Amino acid sequence: ESRALDILGTTAMYRGDYARAQSLHQRCLERAQTIGNTHMVAVVLNNLGNDAYCLGHLDAAFESYRQAVELNRTTGYKPSLRTALGNLGNVALMLGKYSEAQELYRESLQVAREIGTDHGMAHALYQMGVVAFEQDDFEEAERLHRESLAIHRRTGERRGQGLTLTALGRVLQARHQVEDAQRCYRESEQLFRDIGERWGLADTLSTLGAACLELGDRRKGREALREALLLALDIKVDRLMLEACEGYGKLLDALGEDAACVRIFRMLATHPAAGQRTKQYATERLPRVSARLSKRELESIEEQCRTLTLDGLAKEILADDRC
Repeated sequence: ESRALDILGTTAMYRGDYARAQSLHQRCLERAQTIGNTHMVAVVLNNLGNDAYCLGHLDAAFESYRQAVELNRTTGYKPSLRTALGNLGNVALMLGKYSEAQELYRESLQVAREIGTDHGMAHALYQMGVVAFEQDDFEEAERLHRESLAIHRRTGERRGQGLTLTALGRVLQARHQVEDAQRCYRESEQLFRDIGERWGLADTLSTLGAACLELGDRRKGREALREALLLALDIKVDRLMLEACEGYGKLLDALGEDAACVRIFRMLATHPAAGQRTKQYATERLPRVSARLSKRELESIEEQCRTLTLDGLAKEILADDRC
């Protein structure tokens, strides 16, 4: 029964129904604890961490992953240890603790090599590439992502290919190879559509939208960002909503819509689920855009933002004809 609940929960997570996934995994955890199945407890703690992470509840995710790592170290079960180490690294990454994240990913890679899992090695390489990207080491990030992608292509793991292609696209876009980045995003988009992976699709569409805008194709950029934001709203993932909002902020900035930009950039700069790179971008743009508005306009926006939620902002954007 506990194994069936875990499978149902993980299926719900991949489909973007994180609240249902969390409920199923919690039931599975209680069942596994009751019957004393330590291995299953460790697996489910990791999956509960995944649910909380996708919902933007980083403190809860960190605690679940930490417990999973400790339990797996105690039992010596390396497959679960590898996964939990990588996931704990993801939370450290979101919190801007890059050195800690990289050490966790390196240990995850070492464990993956010890047990001989191609998927584990590929995923750890992908995660290490993400850290290198966040530290602006684009050459190392590209090397790691290409190594990861080669393994995923060899094994035919489509979700891994999609994640790595999107990450590689971000690196290429940062290196001003926007057309190459766009090709990565398009391939990733199709992979996620084929397997019904809504989280990955929303993430990829946000990056694709930004690439289209950079290439001057505002129509396709708007289409991609709109679908990304609708998906993010539907599956209720703050991080994905913020990514799409960032793309819209860039669009409205290019259109000279300063008041709308200030509302978006304020949300990006202060929301706890925003990544460090997003916060940095918004923090840098906010004073420049604000300087073009009057004191009265800024006071009005500040008053509105006091009660503005991320969901509310997303719905405003979707109803705005300029978007």
